Amino acid sequence: MARRKDKLLERIHLDRFRNLSGAKWCVITEGESPDFIVEEAGVRFGLEVTLAHQDYQPSGSKVRRGESDAQKVLQEARRRFEAAGGPAIDVKLTHRLQLDEVDDFVGRLLALRIGEFAIGEGLELRDKAGRKTSLHRSFRPAWLVVGDRVGWVLQDGAAVIQAAIDHKEDRVPIYRRACGNDVRLLVVADTDFNSGKVRVAAEAVFDGRGFSAIYFLSDPVQALELLVKSTEVP
Repeated sequence: MARRKDKLLERIHLDRFRNLSGAKWCVITEGESPDFIVEEAGVRFGLEVTLAHQDYQPSGSKVRRGESDAQKVLQEARRRFEAAGGPAIDVKLTHRLQLDEVDDFVGRLLALRIGEFAIGEGLELRDKAGRKTSLHRSFRPAWLVVGDRVGWVLQDGAAVIQAAIDHKEDRVPIYRRACGNDVRLLVVADTDFNSGKVRVAAEAVFDGRGFSAIYFLSDPVQALELLVKSTEVP
């Protein structure tokens, strides 16, 4: 299930890059190593998708793991709330909900009878520690932790983008065996979360580490092909 969700997100990132940049990419196949076979103007190439985070490390982003874990708990709370007959609502917390707090949190929401509110009407809920939760009736509900979504943007993200490229270098021969020598990389900054709030100067130059081209998406601000000084695998 988790991998199917990852593939869906990879396709969303590809489509967003294509729409924002105007690239005339046609997806031929979806798979693994690389993630896609794409055709443009009669030329086919492999396309791998990877993420860049503000605290990028080969072992992964600690900040992103925290955001992901918090969102999973919140989605579990939403699942239980809606399964108990709760209506469509927006839920915005100023704190991360813990798994052992979910039942109590859901019980408090259900007791508020928010289903009787008009669309757009809401209230503010505080727990015993004074932590705030904003609630509103909504047609398109969203449950999120505000502190994981609203933060500063790393304007010069060249170092973390290069780290993301470097991390994929050892996989280039595998991609080439699967689809030929033309293999490209799409580096995505997932700006929905603080860990992915990354931008880069258009004139920044990168080592391609064997990839034929490097693309960068920071939706909805940037979708560009990065300048590459080398495309050969050492």
